[in-house]
Amino acid sequence: DISKSNCPPCEHLATKVYTNDKVASYINNNFISPFYLVDEDKLPFIVQNYFTGTTPTIVFLKPTGKLVYNVIGARPPEVFLDILKNIKGDSKW
Repeated sequence: DISKSNCPPCEHLATKVYTNDKVASYINNNFISPFYLVDEDKLPFIVQNYFTGTTPTIVFLKPTGKLVYNVIGARPPEVFLDILKNIKGDSKW
């Protein structure tokens, strides 16, 4: 997750989406989830490659650094959970 201070969609993710029990549980059981504030943190080079400057940006990478998927903007918890399941291969999309 690449967010920015004083970003309303970023705040929505932090307070409404990531705190949702189903979303939090799924993330914790299936992903490694670093968090960066682009206005405070230096982004790792591999993350910089996929960041367009829009926040929030959630970048999903394989351990090799290859991009799997990215999400720009916030989504409701149910939609975000569906996206996570699709990325992981647990969805019926």
